[in-house]
Amino acid sequence: MFPRAGTLSTYTEVALGHFPAIVAAFCGYIMVAIFGTSAELMIADEILARLLPLDLPPMTLIFSIVVFLTTLNLLGVDIFDKFQFLVVFMMVVALLIIGGGCVFAAVWVKFVMKRRLFEAESVGRAMGL
Repeated sequence: MFPRAGTLSTYTEVALGHFPAIVAAFCGYIMVAIFGTSAELMIADEILARLLPLDLPPMTLIFSIVVFLTTLNLLGVDIFDKFQFLVVFMMVVALLIIGGGCVFAAVWVKFVMKRRLFEAESVGRAMGL
């Protein structure tokens, strides 16, 4: 191999030739994108179907979301960028709220358990145990 940056097809072309490089790029990137995207869409549809109990045919909601995002992207990258920023911002805020709630719950449980343990010891001493 040669010491410079390259992709899968670059190294395959040097080792095996031009046509195997095309096949390697197709199998390494395009096939993964085709099968990976369809699997992710099916998982997202199942999650949304359980979260939103709407009476829709399978894959209708997820395909409408894909069409919406594709339309935003075709209208212009700046519109898609603003929408993507909004979604990412909401995700970060949700994660911060969930994380803060977990920290609060952990501190609260520790405080309550410590207090209950102290009360149990006090009751035990008062009973002569």
